[in-house]
Amino acid sequence: MKLARALFFLWLFGACVFPCAAQERRVKSHAGLHPVADARGKWGFIDRTGRFRIAPRYEGAGEFSEGVAYAWLWEGGWRRDGIVEENGRFTELPAVNDSAFVFRDGLARFQTPLGEERKYGYMDKTGRVVIPPQFHDSGHFSEGLAWVAVLKERKWLYGFIDKTGTIVIEPQFVYQPGDFVDGLAKVIGQSSSGFIGRSGEFRLMVDYERSGDFFTEGLLPVVQGDPPRGVYLKRNGRVAFETPFWQHRTARQRSLYTIRRLELAPFSEGLAPALSFNKLGFIDRTARVVIEPLFRETSGFSEGLAAVKIIGSDGRYVWGYIDRAGRFAVAPRFSEAHPFAGGLARVATPDGKKQLIDATGKVIWQL
Repeated sequence: MKLARALFFLWLFGACVFPCAAQERRVKSHAGLHPVADARGKWGFIDRTGRFRIAPRYEGAGEFSEGVAYAWLWEGGWRRDGIVEENGRFTELPAVNDSAFVFRDGLARFQTPLGEERKYGYMDKTGRVVIPPQFHDSGHFSEGLAWVAVLKERKWLYGFIDKTGTIVIEPQFVYQPGDFVDGLAKVIGQSSSGFIGRSGEFRLMVDYERSGDFFTEGLLPVVQGDPPRGVYLKRNGRVAFETPFWQHRTARQRSLYTIRRLELAPFSEGLAPALSFNKLGFIDRTARVVIEPLFRETSGFSEGLAAVKIIGSDGRYVWGYIDRAGRFAVAPRFSEAHPFAGGLARVATPDGKKQLIDATGKVIWQL
């Protein structure tokens, strides 16, 4: 029953006021290179000025991670899959067959070829298979560990492997775990949930549906107590502070079992969104309100700017970007707006055009 409730709340997350981008643990560094296609449909990589730094010659390309990006091309009648380095060097790899092929912690997850039973393994940047495909499901490596799914007595259970493929935390969790972040990973056990350490022991017990997925900047958003209240916890489990505006919830928000993501969000660049009725502002790490609640949605701060949604003069929702003082650095005019990374952000105009813009709002590339 507990697992069913967890899955329900995870599905309901799609309708919450904080978009998915606000909840994902963001990659701390970015190569500053962005995959785009030219007029011929060939893919290369541009810098934040729109100049090609890696010439467009590929049939497809992905985002950079840990200094390399996935790309593929036709050559001599054969498909060549591989990775591109920031200097443009291409290294051919075995067929990866994984839409989420990125390097994390020095290794990349890959699937067995099409037509075979799906199994996951890991390879390094030379294409050497470090862990042969053997897991029915698995995650990316983080802090030397990756979660894997193992079938035990007709039940899928989750544990963790190290970089040799050895199981170091026995499969015992009933739902897909989170990644390790600062030595902790969020899990659902047979009868409890919370955060475990690298040896698999529970270090902090929290209600799965009422807590954030990981600590950010040393703080974890949690709904706890009776009556419930929104707080941020320190790593030792003690309350750092109570979130402002906790009583400023609509009747509908109160009726939704105080879903954690509706009221609490992680910190990013020292600030976190805070909900007051149906408007969002930002607080700092002392719980001080630094940007008044004026916005309908946000993806949090990234590279000094936060994408926020407001109601435009025509009554329609539009997105723009504010600075840390709450002033619009990029006027609200987009139907979509994603966080900045490597100096650029992906946006969409009301007429459906996809673009890359810089921090001034200048269009760098039409996607």
